[in-house]
Amino acid sequence: GKRYHGKKTSIGEYYDMYSMTGAHTTLPIPCYVRVTNTENGKSVIVRINDRGPFKKDRIIDLSFAAAYKLRLSDKGSGPVEVELIDPRQFNALKKTPDVVTEKIKEKDVVPAKEKIDEILANEPLYIQAGAFKNEKNADFLLKQLSDMKLENTPPFKKQFSEDLFHVVIGPFNNKDEANKIADLIKSKIKISIFITTKEKN
Repeated sequence: GKRYHGKKTSIGEYYDMYSMTGAHTTLPIPCYVRVTNTENGKSVIVRINDRGPFKKDRIIDLSFAAAYKLRLSDKGSGPVEVELIDPRQFNALKKTPDVVTEKIKEKDVVPAKEKIDEILANEPLYIQAGAFKNEKNADFLLKQLSDMKLENTPPFKKQFSEDLFHVVIGPFNNKDEANKIADLIKSKIKISIFITTKEKN
């Protein structure tokens, strides 16, 4: 929002509310993610350059520009899906109209590419199904997942990290396996899920 405009982010850059940026608690900085509004299907790509959010049940903070494109700026928040982008796909994505703004430069991709390529090559994938301040909410989600009786699914875990109780599923050997389970869960339970390469400690 306006009150943070011009202030430094965790990466040392100055926050620009008119750039396509976002904040996340655990993803590498910088990196790129696709954010989809699950209510209207609108999707944008943002550059993660800050830490946050630090509010209950939120998985990502978005700049005004990104929220506006997702039609969330008036509401303040809404249900979204967050997906880490393989930087090898980034050049193709830049050609997609109305997805990435001109403020994203090729040089900005380099550090993210090096970091994410290393992670993708060496670490398994996890699904974060939820993050809660209240442990009872995490337990309730675990019960919902257990009641679904999903076959051939890695363990469900409740882990405490960064003042939140995270419900994590994994590890998965590849993105296709993780996406298959994520899609199945989303078809049964209306929750915001994202796939990450980092298991909570």
